[in-house]
Amino acid sequence: MAALPLEKLLAPRSIAVIGASEKANVGGRVFRNALAAGFGGAIYPVNPNYESVDGHRCYASLAALPAVPDCAIVAVPASAALAVLKDSADCGIPSAVLLAEGFADAGTDEGTARNERLLALARESGMAISGPNSMGIVSLGRRFASAFVNLPKGLQRGHLSLVSQSGGLMNAVLELGRNRGLGFDYLISAGNGAIVGLPDYLDWLADDSSTKVIACVIEGVRDGARFFDALRRAARRKPVVVLKLGRTEEGQRGTLTHTGSLAGSDLVFRSACRQAGACVVDDVDALIETASLLLSCPLPKGDNVVIFSVSGGATVLTADLGVKAGLTFKPLTPATNRRLQDILEVEHPFNNPMDVVGNPRLVKGDNLRLCLEAMNDDDAIDAISFVLAMQRDPAASHEKLMGSIKAFAPQLKKPLIVMSEMTWHWRETPPDIGVPVAATLAEGLLAIRQLVDYAAWRRRPEALAAAPTAVLALPEHRGALAEHESKAILSAAGFRVPASVLTTDADQAVAFAQAQGAPVVMKVQSRKLLHKTEIGGVEVGLRGEADVRSAYERLTVAARRADPTGPLDGILVETMAAKGPEFILGLHADAQFGPVILLGVGGTFAEMVADSTVRMPPLDAAEARDMLDELKFGRKLLAGFRDLPASDDAGLIAAIVAFSRFVTVHRERLDSIDINPIRILDGQAVVLDATLILH
Repeated sequence: MAALPLEKLLAPRSIAVIGASEKANVGGRVFRNALAAGFGGAIYPVNPNYESVDGHRCYASLAALPAVPDCAIVAVPASAALAVLKDSADCGIPSAVLLAEGFADAGTDEGTARNERLLALARESGMAISGPNSMGIVSLGRRFASAFVNLPKGLQRGHLSLVSQSGGLMNAVLELGRNRGLGFDYLISAGNGAIVGLPDYLDWLADDSSTKVIACVIEGVRDGARFFDALRRAARRKPVVVLKLGRTEEGQRGTLTHTGSLAGSDLVFRSACRQAGACVVDDVDALIETASLLLSCPLPKGDNVVIFSVSGGATVLTADLGVKAGLTFKPLTPATNRRLQDILEVEHPFNNPMDVVGNPRLVKGDNLRLCLEAMNDDDAIDAISFVLAMQRDPAASHEKLMGSIKAFAPQLKKPLIVMSEMTWHWRETPPDIGVPVAATLAEGLLAIRQLVDYAAWRRRPEALAAAPTAVLALPEHRGALAEHESKAILSAAGFRVPASVLTTDADQAVAFAQAQGAPVVMKVQSRKLLHKTEIGGVEVGLRGEADVRSAYERLTVAARRADPTGPLDGILVETMAAKGPEFILGLHADAQFGPVILLGVGGTFAEMVADSTVRMPPLDAAEARDMLDELKFGRKLLAGFRDLPASDDAGLIAAIVAFSRFVTVHRERLDSIDINPIRILDGQAVVLDATLILH
């Protein structure tokens, strides 16, 4: 399909409302919203049952219009919608907003068939069609509305644009955002996104100069790779905040019936969003708090956040919640610490978070301004937050403190965020003090973490083209390869594997073991016996001729017992590797995002804890390091957990990047790869077991 005419859909100069009426139905609400928006172009009501609607001439059909509008808003039931769209296409209308439900969202044969006809019409006509199952589109900045959504009174024009697959949650974001004083521009109810989907809206908003922050409420995506590319492109230009619905099995069951989307793997979705630079949140309050902070704050130059409070208890609580949110609190520099001690007349050094030992010390004279000045001058501090014990009815001292902040705000060279642990009324009416005000302490700390992470992502240079990797001649076989075949391919690709030999009799096994002069591992090798441990197909720590011969016999018997007639390649004998931290490295196909690389803790730890993360290839070293940092126990294993030797991360990072290059070059032939474990020995990654499955 050729490029969709999104400008006609999202910045129309004229619109027609098919189904407009003077009733309080969808058509009536759409028409009145269009008038109330202050639209500067022509608005044509179309309905054969009216000669006029709200004093405006009404047309019996699209063919009767005096001019071809840019966009048709189809406010009729699903049973009549396709005919209206066909008429729109015949008249040359380039875009449409389809509001009706009853397509893929219905989950019925009739709905599926209707959706197929819709797709065919869009392909034939080239129309940009938003919806179906949509509440429409509004732009407060461009003053047009093609929606039946009830806009809250007092909703301000601003620079936050929202794309939502959920109409109800779009209403929630608007209402709660209005309470927080947020200003909106685009309000896009994406609905099913059958033709114009999330990637299209992201591309448009990325280029929209009025939009400073994009917020998304997403139930699922169909083309994960295209969504990922659009999201990354948008995040390079401006912050994107994503609330993902359907993170649990129960939630996922509702997404297909709601919008016709499949929720997919939450782990893959969240990881892809983070990799693309989006801020991923868990609820509407966090979406609003994060978007508000990103709208009103400069991006910090680093991750050092200094927080101070007038309450000792609030300081401790802030530290607890901040660590939970993922913030790190670095000590104050000696010079700044002494400067703050002199200002506040305190003899002991301050920690971070910092208890200033009571409200009177800050209120005295210009102390708060002087403290802010000291922290503002310290280049080692990247962001500042003040936790104020604020009551609903502020005391005179609180009013003075807020006045000091407002007066100093123009001099700030870094973000300053004010939070309170005592009141909820800032959620309803945040004060205008020249800096962001968080609704609650917990939400504010989470939003600060998002701000820090997004700034770090923006500072990271875009990944360079990967170093060239030789294309290997993979076997013509379709399906799983035995371990020795898989390791041979990985070895040819540059991965380190233990010295080994595939043997077909006990004498060969004995000869290899004696030549190594060290303990060996012996494993059954067959494309049909991939889970070797479960059938007794692995023997470890073997020494001497007798042990090797006895193990060879046991392994052969175990293989024949498990698969009496299947092919047996032989017994793999390899040197037994020394102890070291173990990880899982794999390639798996996600239904929505395609090939994804998985990293997790391996060995016995993999059986006890679910600790893994994923990324979309290709990866550079920075992305590989992020994967390692996301594991709960990855760094602990490398640090020398229990009796394991300590190792730096260089070997594992290099292996992840090399693996990414390998799978990127050979992705057309690779169905999946499971390297479990990959062990870190002397700073290098060694593949101890692997299975490749080929297309």
